Parts: sequence; structure tokens; C-alpha cells
Amino acid sequence: MATASAVERRVLTAAECERVVQSYAPALNALKRKELVTLVGWLRRQSAKWRGQERRGGTRGGKAASSKAAAAGPVSRPGQAAKRKAFADALKRATARLDRIVAGEKRAAMSKSMAEALGRKRAAKAAKHPSGGRRSGKGPQPIENPKPRRIVKGSKIGSISQATRNAQARRDNRGKKK
Repeated sequence: MATASAVERRVLTAAECERVVQSYAPALNALKRKELVTLVGWLRRQSAKWRGQERRGGTRGGKAASSKAAAAGPVSRPGQAAKRKAFADALKRATARLDRIVAGEKRAAMSKSMAEALGRKRAAKAAKHPSGGRRSGKGPQPIENPKPRRIVKGSKIGSISQATRNAQARRDNRGKKK
């Protein structure tokens, strides 16, 4: 449940109330980013201060006083709790506004860089693709053999097979008489 402004004015000092009032909608939206960051920092420090005081219970003294206070439990001070809650709520509102501002800045930077990239892409020349080769569109291209083909002399063609035939005839005729 939200804290009423009247309760905040009653619990907070005039200077604190003035800073907390800046965390409400019309004044919060009018703040610049730098002012909002300082407000969030101040609210964070105040919230931590009052949260710490509430945790400690506000006891002062030696060992005996602290042991008695620990045995009795935390001291209930409604004004202190209301003050802590007022600072915590104000911090929540201011942080949410700061997060929205930061997200808007990120969005603007992202769209600017995207627009620049699109402009560079459109300004670039169209890519030149290499030709498809001898038989484009007919599947994978064969890899050309870089070695030159050996040329066989015309006088050699058939001479090997003839030599084989002659040798075979000699073997066949080896045991025959003339």
C-alpha cells in the first residue's frame, strides 16, 4: 500500500520532504537525467541510513544495554518505519523513471547506429559475383588438372601391343619343330 503524502509531510523534515516531492510524477518527469541521477543517489543514501537505523534499533550503550535490547527484540518506532518507507517508495519511483530514460537513450543510440549501417549498405556498390564456369547450372564443377597432358609420339602408338604379340608368338612356337 502506498504511503499518503500527508503522512510523508508529517514524518519528514522540510528539506527531506522537498526532495521526496520531486519523486512524484509531474516534477519527476520534468527532471533532467543528471538531476535525476543525483536525486536517486540522495534517496538511496537516505533509505540505507534509515534502514540501518531500523535494523540496529537505535540502541546506544555498552554490552549490557545491547544484550538487554537484543533480548527485548527490536524497538518499534512507527515514525522511523514510516520515514524509511517514504524514502524507499520515493527511491522506487525515481529509479523506475531513470530506468525508462536510460532505456530510451539506448533505443535511440541503437536506431541511430542501425540507420547508419543501412545507409552504408545502400551506398555500397553491388557485389560482383564470379561466373559459373564452363558448365554453369550443371552441378559441381570438375577441378581442372594443372599438369600438362603427356603427348605420345605417333610411332609409339601400337608398338607396345605389337611387341607383346610377338613375344607371345615366340613362347607358343618354342617347342615346335619346323
